[in-house]
Amino acid sequence: MCILINYEMRNISMIEASQLDFSNISKELLEITFDGVVMVDKKGIIIYISKRYCEFLSIDLKNALGKHVSDVIENTRMHIVVNNGKAELAKLQRIKENYMVANRIPIIESGEVIGAIGTVMFKNIEDINTLHKKLNSMKRELDKYKGRLRQENSTKYSFDDIKGKSKSIEMCKVFANKAACTDSSVLLIGESGTGKELFAHAIHRSSNRCHAPFVKVTCAAIPSELLESELFGYEGGAFTGAKREGKMGKFELANGGTIFLDEIGDMPLYMQAKLLRVI
Repeated sequence: MCILINYEMRNISMIEASQLDFSNISKELLEITFDGVVMVDKKGIIIYISKRYCEFLSIDLKNALGKHVSDVIENTRMHIVVNNGKAELAKLQRIKENYMVANRIPIIESGEVIGAIGTVMFKNIEDINTLHKKLNSMKRELDKYKGRLRQENSTKYSFDDIKGKSKSIEMCKVFANKAACTDSSVLLIGESGTGKELFAHAIHRSSNRCHAPFVKVTCAAIPSELLESELFGYEGGAFTGAKREGKMGKFELANGGTIFLDEIGDMPLYMQAKLLRVI
């Protein structure tokens, strides 16, 4: 499988027929300028197609001219552009197991659509194919991270889940609600089992970041030598055993949301110093 990508006409929404007097256009010029060109009339009938485009499609030029574009080009939308008069720029199209990005521009005369022109190029196919595979790999990696965030880092508790009627608890809720209205860092202090994580969840759910990620990091559970890469991520090949494509850190994953650093007191002092620059 490969990808083909087009160029030119990036900011064009239509072409006036007066600008496109086909009888005065050199076919040789079109062949040189573009790797693939096709023009159709208002009925979607092909009135011109470049030689190299025919070679790519494995069709004889004489057999292409005069036929409806949908009978010649797989998954084409040229006739649709003629019908609605709307340009389609940088649209993905699949032809013969190849993926290309196609431009389709309506041709206008006196306010009426009388045809359309499309262009593609076939250069650097292998480079583009490699880029396509890399982008797909990155998308799969991103989807995996998103799925893991939804599964593992969704908030479970709100202020209603924090039981207790004492003045201390009520006062903590008041302060926590105020904290939820800001983007400030919040320090939660208390003995083990007093509900610090409950408050962290509740603050996130009550904030304007509630639809963004909530990422919990149990600092004491991460080996000190891996803590920095876990929090801040790394570029591909940064150290022995690193993923080739690199890895996003917890702070980047929590961008726009909330990161909960649990048991931060057990973190090495040098890492606590680095965190001061962040929080």
